[in-house]
Amino acid sequence: MTRSKGLRHTRSTLSFEPLEERRLLSFYSGPSTVRPVVAGGALYQITVSGGGYERIGHTQQGIQVNLLGTTSSSTLAVKLIHILPHSRQLPLNIAAINVESGQLGSIQALGTANLTGPITPLGNVSSIEFNSIIGNAQINVAGDLGGLVAGNIALNPSGAIRVGHDLTGPLEAGVIALNGASIAIGNDATAKIAAASITLAHNGTLSIGRDATAGITVGDNLKLDTGGGVKVGRELDGLTIQGNLVVTPSGGAVSVGGDLTNLTIDGVLQGNGTSRPDLSVGLSLVNLSVQGGEANAGGIENASIAVAKSIIGFNVAHGVFNSLITAGVAINGQSGPGDTVNIGPDGTNAVFDSEIRAGQDIINFLIGGDVASDYVTNPNPTGYRTRIIAGETPQGTFTSGGLIDNFQITGSMTDSVLAASVAPYGGNGTLPPTGYGSNSTTPVPPGDGGANTYDQPAGVIVGGVVGATISYANYSEVSYYNELPTGVAYNPADPTIDDDILPGGAINPSFASAPLASSALVAGATLPLPTRSTVLGGVISTPHGDNQDYAGIFAADTSGVFVGKLPVTSAT
Repeated sequence: MTRSKGLRHTRSTLSFEPLEERRLLSFYSGPSTVRPVVAGGALYQITVSGGGYERIGHTQQGIQVNLLGTTSSSTLAVKLIHILPHSRQLPLNIAAINVESGQLGSIQALGTANLTGPITPLGNVSSIEFNSIIGNAQINVAGDLGGLVAGNIALNPSGAIRVGHDLTGPLEAGVIALNGASIAIGNDATAKIAAASITLAHNGTLSIGRDATAGITVGDNLKLDTGGGVKVGRELDGLTIQGNLVVTPSGGAVSVGGDLTNLTIDGVLQGNGTSRPDLSVGLSLVNLSVQGGEANAGGIENASIAVAKSIIGFNVAHGVFNSLITAGVAINGQSGPGDTVNIGPDGTNAVFDSEIRAGQDIINFLIGGDVASDYVTNPNPTGYRTRIIAGETPQGTFTSGGLIDNFQITGSMTDSVLAASVAPYGGNGTLPPTGYGSNSTTPVPPGDGGANTYDQPAGVIVGGVVGATISYANYSEVSYYNELPTGVAYNPADPTIDDDILPGGAINPSFASAPLASSALVAGATLPLPTRSTVLGGVISTPHGDNQDYAGIFAADTSGVFVGKLPVTSAT
């Protein structure tokens, strides 16, 4: 370019002017009540209502929500606004929710956001809803929580859900998987706890400090692995498992400090395979129902159930196998002969290699199959010697006055024991002194060369008519004529007789008939027999030595015991 004389000749140069650094798409970042957030190709809206403001930050783990000025009436809501074409449309990940005031009424993010990190400890909260609560998520409510709903809850050891006082609304989730994490309710859960499935591992726990009055429902399996457990401090009113209750060999237990009412398992109860309890109840277990079963394994298998007081209501459809069931006071099936079967069979066996015992009574009980043990025939048996005993505490102490009544086995007893206040050691096989007087002293075992096994009884009960009597083996150590004891009898082939018959023990006294008066014992008079059979299918004792139990029915009073089908001349 030519300029006038006296001016220099210059050439202009193109250049970029520095501008303020900006993002192409940006939003106001100060406090507000509504905030748009883009994630995964979708647009979300985060809203605070009922008082307070929010600020949004971003981390590699997800967004961070900072709340200011919120109250117990405030609500944090996450809403999906728009899905962009070809988006992944993942739920929004929230890595942290920081609540400056420590107060928040509710969180509404069901289906729209996952919680992956901590929420500031809060006071009372009316409800919390997320798509998922996962990873390191932490929810701490110091007061009451009115409800918690999530698609899934899957927490690692850094995660936790804690409620200081009461859960007053439902806790509902799809899968609950706690790997070293915990869900803890400090006081009561007055609304239902429900999940599609629950897995508790590496000491992961679901715990309720006091009462769970609305119960726990699991849509599929409840699995306890490597120390995982369910703990209720006092009452649990309803535990419904629509699949299986599975406790692995290293698993923990379902532990209830008070009463457990209505335990229903649609599948099987598969225990850890040791005497360590899979189910522990501090008071009574009311209405036990296990309806599933597995071939040659039963409905309750490899399990240990320990109840400090009583089991009231017992319904296992497909057998008890390789298991230990103890009650400190009583087991009351709440049915009996002619009524609902309390333990049904898997194949022919209803009770196999299992021990069932109560400190005082076993009553109103019908076993609809065989009661069997293979400890005599199997060189490597599993489970327990099959024994059903009243008058033995869960700790193994034998007491007098044990009662088994209104009790029947429809199948056979094979190498198994039914006993009421008879210890397999410490005595000499005789009835207590002076009839059923003071208890003899039971020394500390061992007996039978250390095996502590029941001796082989050879008692009979005499029927027929006076002058043409018939002796029926009752497989008891006490023989009867006219329903009165005539003495004890054992098979002389048994090398050691050391059973201790404690006073007051009785089996099926309600089945016994009244003796005839001495004046009625005339030729041709029908001798009384029990009105029902205790074991319809018979008793089988495989020959062996003192190392295993002999099959039998043991008590100081077995006048109500008959084995096999009653003669047609007697009541059935």
